[in-house]
Amino acid sequence: MLISDDELADPVLTRALTPAERASLAGRSSALLLRAEYRNQYAVRGLRLLQTLVRVVGVETDALIHDPDSGETMGVAAFTQRRLQTSLGNVADQVAVVPFRDKDSATDTVRLATRGMRRFGSPDLELDGLPLEPAVLQQATHLLYGLAYQMVRLGEFDRTGYACLLYTSPSPRDRQKS
Repeated sequence: MLISDDELADPVLTRALTPAERASLAGRSSALLLRAEYRNQYAVRGLRLLQTLVRVVGVETDALIHDPDSGETMGVAAFTQRRLQTSLGNVADQVAVVPFRDKDSATDTVRLATRGMRRFGSPDLELDGLPLEPAVLQQATHLLYGLAYQMVRLGEFDRTGYACLLYTSPSPRDRQKS
């Protein structure tokens, strides 16, 4: 099975499905996998090409689209509306922020984690120990989206599009502390 039942039942990861699309999940029995090896170069042109191909196939086959990077499932209309447009900088449309209960904490707290940053050559982000207050969780989600945008925009890539790790020597002040 390419897509787990848990992912298809998750209200966050299926939030873009219309009621009709959600009802059709049980009757869908086949999957077509489109995969591409692309790198984060030339304004993520490879990702945009893959999204165009997925959209075309989705329209032609009346498919629902599952994004393995973020775990989200959506219809073609939602996928088309959320496609990456570098002129808009809509990185947040490409990344899901998923809440998890913090099972190790003595208090009721939540961990928010992004899904989908690897398509930009970046690690996913997490925030731990957040209270179960909607306003705080919304602010934390916006913070993660803002950080994701900055990571994509300011990322360092070699000429083939792979993310680089730049080594910077410690400042004189940091050297004095150690």
